[in-house]
Amino acid sequence: MYGPAQTEAGYGTAADRRMRTVPVPAPVALPDAPSLERSLRPLQRYRPPVRAVRRELDEIATADRAADTGIVVPVLTAVRRREARIALVMDRSSSNAIWSGALEELRRICERAGAFREVTVHRIAEDAPLPAHLGDPTGQRITVVLSDCAGPLWRSGRMQRLLHGWAATAPVCVVQPLPQRMWGRTHLPARPGLLRRREGPAGRLEFVPRGAAEAAAGIPVPVLAPRRSSFDAWTRLIAGATGQSLNAAAATVSAHHRPTRARPRADRRIDPAERVRAFRRTASPAAARLAVYLSAVPLVLPVMQLVQRAMLHRSGPDVLAEVLLSGLLRRDDRAADAEATRDATQDGMYDGMHDAPAYAFLDGVRDELLGQLGAGSASLVLKHCSEYVESRYGRTVRNFPAMAAAFLSGAVDPRDEEAAAAPGPAEAENRKLWAFAQVSTQVLRRLGGPSPTATPLGGTEAAAEGSGGLAARARACLDHFGEHGTVPDLDTGIRLLGSATRAERHPARRAALYGELAEALLRRWYLRPVPEDLPEALDAAQNAVTGPPAAQLTLAGVLEIAAGEVSEGRLSAKLLPEWVAVRSAAAAGLHAIDDMDDPGLTATVLLSAADNSLAELTEGPQRWDTALRTAATPVRVRVLRRLAVTGAPYGPGTPADWFTATLGTAVAVVDAYVDETRAGLGAYPDPGPEADADSDSDNRLLTGRERDPARDEALLLRGSLLLELARHHRGEGPVPADTPDRAESRACAERAEGDLLAGIDATDATAATTGAGARETVRVWLEYADAIAYSSEHPDDDARLRILQALDQARRTVDRDEAVEADILLRMGRLLEQRYAAGGSWSHRDSVIAAWTEALPLLPWHDPGRAGLLTSLGRRLVERGIDKDAPGDIRTAVRHLRGAVDQTAVGDPALPERRALLGQAYLERFRAEGTVADLHEADWALGEAARTTADPALAATAWWRRAVAVALLARRTALAS
Repeated sequence: MYGPAQTEAGYGTAADRRMRTVPVPAPVALPDAPSLERSLRPLQRYRPPVRAVRRELDEIATADRAADTGIVVPVLTAVRRREARIALVMDRSSSNAIWSGALEELRRICERAGAFREVTVHRIAEDAPLPAHLGDPTGQRITVVLSDCAGPLWRSGRMQRLLHGWAATAPVCVVQPLPQRMWGRTHLPARPGLLRRREGPAGRLEFVPRGAAEAAAGIPVPVLAPRRSSFDAWTRLIAGATGQSLNAAAATVSAHHRPTRARPRADRRIDPAERVRAFRRTASPAAARLAVYLSAVPLVLPVMQLVQRAMLHRSGPDVLAEVLLSGLLRRDDRAADAEATRDATQDGMYDGMHDAPAYAFLDGVRDELLGQLGAGSASLVLKHCSEYVESRYGRTVRNFPAMAAAFLSGAVDPRDEEAAAAPGPAEAENRKLWAFAQVSTQVLRRLGGPSPTATPLGGTEAAAEGSGGLAARARACLDHFGEHGTVPDLDTGIRLLGSATRAERHPARRAALYGELAEALLRRWYLRPVPEDLPEALDAAQNAVTGPPAAQLTLAGVLEIAAGEVSEGRLSAKLLPEWVAVRSAAAAGLHAIDDMDDPGLTATVLLSAADNSLAELTEGPQRWDTALRTAATPVRVRVLRRLAVTGAPYGPGTPADWFTATLGTAVAVVDAYVDETRAGLGAYPDPGPEADADSDSDNRLLTGRERDPARDEALLLRGSLLLELARHHRGEGPVPADTPDRAESRACAERAEGDLLAGIDATDATAATTGAGARETVRVWLEYADAIAYSSEHPDDDARLRILQALDQARRTVDRDEAVEADILLRMGRLLEQRYAAGGSWSHRDSVIAAWTEALPLLPWHDPGRAGLLTSLGRRLVERGIDKDAPGDIRTAVRHLRGAVDQTAVGDPALPERRALLGQAYLERFRAEGTVADLHEADWALGEAARTTADPALAATAWWRRAVAVALLARRTALAS
């Protein structure tokens, strides 16, 4: 899109208003489509409750029967074919438009799954008649609604009433693309709970919310996240037998669902500043940043997606949806009147801006957001949009803000809205392009345009000011950025440093300036990871190595970051210096560097170069100061650990040899540093001839002024390295060992245990209890627990107790990280289980139950290990209930074991054992409460376990317990009769 220069014809001519239409590709909304296809295939087994049995003539069987009997009697056979149909439904709304691509992707996924006879797509609009063929009284049509549940149809309650009618006769679900933390704020709030399929039409569902004692009123509708685990559970429930249940999220709907009384936030009279503050209080950080970036562009959906991909390229459509539902904007009334909302085309492309939905900020909101956007960030938004289009459609496409520049210069009249709204097929497109230029003009006028220092100075200006003045101004800008976080100051400082390096003629001072430039570019990359900044930082860091030694540390940091970006596919190797390609090609044995296309090898070359730079500081002359060597040691160890894994396929010898040799180098680096610090402190007495060279003399604690925090960190670092070697020798490391060596593993683990204990004791008093410090403390305690476990082939009770103490210390330090806390509790439960199995103490069993009970709510309901935990917990509760005559334990065990069976797939080898345990729990509950239904449940569960298990002992036990259940049932029936 480009506004041409003013012509002699003046404003308003056709040539003056011509612009270029660019198709914008929509990003993928449903990642991992093959997994979603596989999750839908169980619906091939779906059978509607009411169906006519189709039969067809079997000619061969009819002929055979006629030949045998002499009587011609037609032989009919049942027809086996897919019976399910699926209807994909989406409601039209201003926020739902971004999910049109997801609906199209879901349609293709359903067609490729091969589970349905028919796939149809329907879009429902407000005050529009309902599409035909929606709702199926025979139960053959499955309805899947893809929606954010925030549009007018949901607000009025009409969509909920439709769901109630459809779900009464056929399976229905809602695919909710928003993040789960936002589900409760929609018009269909979903709650976690237990879904059970009952007998009846289409397998009617029953839903018991978590924490509730009875089922919720109304018809439950499962709410699925767009990922495989959610689809897997729902399809198994729909296609399986009745009586199954699963933990899932669902919402209830009724036939008389009432409209929402609350007014939409966009319709309320709220101060613009308060609107923005309310949004930021609940929004994710990415959504808050995106709203600020969008204030610099017109709110046309393709442009909004471009800004998101350029500025927040690691975010998904859910972030943009959060902005659309923020209450900060509304649908553009003029665009809505000019055209109907058009969804994405079949190939996922918008055919120009005139097809796409347009929005507008509420009064005053854009100004509030622009107040949080610096001039540099505003120009960067427009710059990246231009580069994004240019990189995909050629360099003939001009900058987006060119029309705004034409407005500012007078080449185009921005007030000529009649020209923009000229009637014809291009009316909507002209309106939106005109709006783009007007917004750009508003941004440029508000922010005052680029400052004189925002661009690199020319040769004459640089010579007049001198490199010293430029460098001083650059440092002032960088200091202001560090204090206030103003990104334009960072950009300006980088440009001024670039001008200073070109103006400086003294080699040493120029090298120092290059070092400052490399560090500034790295700061900007951490803030905003633009790939082009890394090659520039690498070039500056290489020019700085002839100056102060700290430049080696900066160069290593740039090389390490570049290696990670290359290996992750976010940085092209073609952007790196030529020496990287030359070394990579030489290592691969190629004669032409153009043939080099191996990100892993390129990352290995970059990490090796980083290691060489750091070796200059850790192994070089002793003239480097202690602070620099202290800073370089952990960085080099981190680089070597990554190099040990990344370079294993490319190093000499076997991958295992490369891995151990590289980690051995890292251990030697830390050893040298520990020896230096000990010699510098002079606080260690001579251990004497009786002391072992490998004893804990390095690990003695220092007190008062003799303690060196850097040395304590080095001990923790060496302990972590030795533990990684211990894992490798056990065959558990990231690079498999050629031959596991348990003896070498124990030796490494023993050394790691001593180092970690000394480091923990020295730093525990000042350890942080929140944030990154708490996470680091947890990691050290967990590594110490692993070192104790690996240091002996068969840990005794004393070793288990020390491991438990370490795990308990780690748990005390966990800072609101449920996943880590659950893992710690599970490990504690396994150790306590071992102690209970060895000694049989009831107190140990109580501790096992307590640990697993605390871990259970921390695990997400779709966690693959949840069924195993429920099984183990149920087994121990049954035992305790029998030993202590505790009916409460038996009831809890039944609930847990039933959940374990429900979450175990048919065909899983663990299913028979879990059914046998469930049958035993039902028997014990009958003995405690006398409910006859428990005997029927025990009879079925034990019978299924006995028939499906391949273990003779389990089969015998299940048959015996089933006989007991049958005998009790017969006795109870006889007494009743």
